[in-house]
Amino acid sequence: MFRLPILEPTTVVTDYLLGTLGLVLGYRLWRRTGGDSNRRLWAAALVAMAVAAFAGGTAHGFADRFGASGLWILWRITVWSIGVASLSIAVAAARFALPRPWVGLAVGLFGLQFAAYALWMLRHDSFGYVILEYVPAMLFALVVAAWQWWSRRWAGGPWVVVGILVSLAAAGVQASGFSLHKHFNHNDLYHVIQMVGVYLLYRGGAQIGVTNPADVRMTV
Repeated sequence: MFRLPILEPTTVVTDYLLGTLGLVLGYRLWRRTGGDSNRRLWAAALVAMAVAAFAGGTAHGFADRFGASGLWILWRITVWSIGVASLSIAVAAARFALPRPWVGLAVGLFGLQFAAYALWMLRHDSFGYVILEYVPAMLFALVVAAWQWWSRRWAGGPWVVVGILVSLAAAGVQASGFSLHKHFNHNDLYHVIQMVGVYLLYRGGAQIGVTNPADVRMTV
């Protein structure tokens, strides 16, 4: 019987496009870190998102090429990479904006959350758990960015705020199961929306550590 070479071609294409975008922007941001560790964490988050997209696209498109063990490994790479991305963003936001006594607490809490999530996903596959894991980190970064934008007129604030809102909207679309077409399902739409979110997060991350946020004139 004839077998299509790719099981879910649109999902593979949109996932790989998302992965390529994250990889390119993560690399560009890493080259522009100027030694700033928080910007490096932000760049690492973009690269981790890219790894998740490539692994997820491969799992969706070539599931019949892998055995159960291969698919298990691919999906673990996907979900753990997303966890690494959200952890990196949360830690960068905490170190960038919180008073020093609070940084350790925030980093510790998000680190424990990631450890519990990583263990939980050893035996669970639902993408819903992935969304539950990264929503707290993204909301934390959203609050931090909004505060820096409002109180210190941080130039990266609007980019990060809108980028996180777009990313949360993308997650909502994925969770809803809404599809535009039988060949363009909720996963595909999620990837396309998330591409916008990744670009906005890149623009915001590029402003971390550029200078003292109080000295940066707000730009949109």
